[in-house]
Amino acid sequence: MACGVLAFVWNAQLVGIALFALGLTGLIWVLQKLESQKRVYLANSRAAEAEQRARSQKLEAEQQLADSQRSAYKQRQSALRQVEDARDRLRSFLMSIGVTSVEQAGILIERNELKDRLDQRIARATNNLSQATGQDPTRTAQLRDLLRSSSPDQLQLELDQLSKTTAEVDSRLRDQARQLAKLEVERRDLENSADIANGQLRVCDLETQLAEAYRRWAVAFTAHNLLTSTLTKYQRERQPAVVKHAGGLFAQITSDRYVRLEVRDRDIFAIDHKERDISASRLSRGTLQQLYLCIRFALASYYCETNRLPLLLDDVTVHADDYRLERVAEVIASVASQHQVLLFTGRQETVDLLVKHQPDARVITLGEPQRSKTPSQLLAHLEPAT
Repeated sequence: MACGVLAFVWNAQLVGIALFALGLTGLIWVLQKLESQKRVYLANSRAAEAEQRARSQKLEAEQQLADSQRSAYKQRQSALRQVEDARDRLRSFLMSIGVTSVEQAGILIERNELKDRLDQRIARATNNLSQATGQDPTRTAQLRDLLRSSSPDQLQLELDQLSKTTAEVDSRLRDQARQLAKLEVERRDLENSADIANGQLRVCDLETQLAEAYRRWAVAFTAHNLLTSTLTKYQRERQPAVVKHAGGLFAQITSDRYVRLEVRDRDIFAIDHKERDISASRLSRGTLQQLYLCIRFALASYYCETNRLPLLLDDVTVHADDYRLERVAEVIASVASQHQVLLFTGRQETVDLLVKHQPDARVITLGEPQRSKTPSQLLAHLEPAT
């Protein structure tokens, strides 16, 4: 700065000399030159100040950046420690609930939430059930057993049916209420009528007739029950020996599903173990065929008392299943102890079962065996035991 003052003073002396030498024109040029140098000097000064401020700002920014980096590093280290602590706590928590991953923990939490919701629904349902039964433990237990043994679809179907029945009952109640109101009006009209005495006499007369009719009906009903029970007892105990024997054979074939047979008018009924009578026309084709076979065996046994007749059977087991086939073979073998039985069949299993239950049975193969390994028709010849 001192150099600048000296230069200015020196320049001022030069200016004075120059002004003296050059006059006014030179003075103007010198002033312009000085003004130009002044502007350059001011510009350089401002640029130097701006550069100095920029350097200061840069240093300050670098210092702030370094501070920020140190702070960020510290925060990162702290965050890493917190993350590690959180991981340790998470692992401890997962171990405490018996899982090994967050996904499993989420599934477990969802299950627990579902369990809580279901527990709440069960509690509400239990409360509603108790209120519906009037806090009666016995009725509550019965309803619980009913709910356990029924499916939701079945309960919904029964609810729909009950709703429909309730609607019908409500409709009938409304109709009855209207009818009752109408009858009440008629009753009041009758009470105010002069014919009420005649009506009461008529009612007494009708009551007397009704009592007499009821007495006659009771007598007729009692007589009907006695006749029905007597007829049932006769049909059960006084059936012909042939029917009883056929019933025993039929019970053996059906494994006591049908315990006896009864003949009523011109029809045959099979009685099951629950005392239900089933007409022969309602039996399946195989069972009906086995029923008639038993009747044939019973008739043959009846005639056996005077003459022993041979029995000719043609494929009588064609409609029998494997279980019934075993029973039919047993019956045929037992009948063969008294009769000569000629049985034609195309089923090898029938022959095997007959030989099993009657080892002395003779098996005769018919047809042309050289054309086929399996006989087209077999004849089991069973001789009666001597």
